[in-house]
Amino acid sequence: MKSRAFIKRLIQYQKERFPVLQYILLIFFFYYGFYGISKHFKGSKLTFTMESVIGAITVLLIFFQLRLFDEIKDNEIDSKYMPERAVPRGLISLKEIMIMLIVVTIMMFLLNLFFGLSNLIVFTLMELYIFLMGKEFFMSEQLKKNRLIYASLHMVAMSWIGFYVIQQAVGVSSLRLQHILLIIISYITGFTMEIARKTEAPQNEREGVDTYSKLVGYKVSVFLVITLSVVSVLILLWMFGFDMYAGIIVSFLAIPIAGAVVFLAKMNKTGSKILENSASVYTLAIVVFFFIIAARNL
Repeated sequence: MKSRAFIKRLIQYQKERFPVLQYILLIFFFYYGFYGISKHFKGSKLTFTMESVIGAITVLLIFFQLRLFDEIKDNEIDSKYMPERAVPRGLISLKEIMIMLIVVTIMMFLLNLFFGLSNLIVFTLMELYIFLMGKEFFMSEQLKKNRLIYASLHMVAMSWIGFYVIQQAVGVSSLRLQHILLIIISYITGFTMEIARKTEAPQNEREGVDTYSKLVGYKVSVFLVITLSVVSVLILLWMFGFDMYAGIIVSFLAIPIAGAVVFLAKMNKTGSKILENSASVYTLAIVVFFFIIAARNL
């Protein structure tokens, strides 16, 4: 009965904090977009190997691991300022979160044991960084005094995930400039989504909840979302050239710009959500674009 009750609570938890079906779709395009385009830049075809399937499952579990680390790290603040969230209200206990974190981490290490030393080293280094990030690099108070540095360090995890995927596609020894730029793209798009997710209208700011709009002002936050999106597009144009794909790549900018315009016009919760979703859709558009380019060579 206890196991059934736990499964029921876990299903509700994932609905609220980690919607699995939504993540599976996003991770499929994220993984195979980066995986396929990495092969494309090496002159190879996109292939659906057992290693790539294990890699995609690993990336899904990494994002779940990051969510679990956040639950532990933010528990004190959530309990005080957001008691409606799953852990503070008792849907899932902190002990259960820790147990799931251990199980997920062991599962990922077991999955990555059999795909070569290079892959295992990259995976281990990535996990080490994520662990340090979960512990806030053992300098929590110092980092929280500068939220931009704090966030910048956290977004490096996205670069590690991008690197993990890319090295599975081409190997560390075969990395080219385009692959390095892909790692930078993963960082920038991750940061874009993070800023958009934490931008609120002034009247909707909550005590104890850190947002970029509270830190630098909502106008600067919106400016950063657009600026980072433009930087991503410029890198993509350099990577793919200013010819047949240029129009498609530039058109991606319409997504975050539209989100920013709606947010500035509405200045309410709905506008904030639209801005957040626009950054997510913008990132999804990029990885789907990568996947389509790579899939054309199947």
